[in-house]
Amino acid sequence: MNITICGCGNGAHACAALLSKKGHAVNIYSPLSREIELFKANYETGKGLTLTMQSNARIEMFKNLKLNKITDKPEDVIRDSSIIIIIVPAFAHKNIFTCIKKYVSKNNLIVVLPSRGGIEFEVNSIMPD
Repeated sequence: MNITICGCGNGAHACAALLSKKGHAVNIYSPLSREIELFKANYETGKGLTLTMQSNARIEMFKNLKLNKITDKPEDVIRDSSIIIIIVPAFAHKNIFTCIKKYVSKNNLIVVLPSRGGIEFEVNSIMPD
């Protein structure tokens, strides 16, 4: 699947690494150019993402996990995504919805992490279709 993660924090990093490990085409989007610059710099320095997983006493490390695109331009990633995962603090939800609304279609599934009660009302007020 083609999946876009909106956000550049710890949750976005972890989700991107897990989905990349599963073989999905993962994009990272943030409207904050400085966030994207830092994410790209760390990604390039580390030659991809690294995922460390622990199961019981066993620790596995997966290195060089690749991303499809890292961008501050929603038009580059939103339209082609099957799933859009928004992983930002709740106060930033409105900004993300506003930035991506022109590019979202009825074919996109939007997931919000963390979610909160009433999120559907905020989404509907910004993206009524």
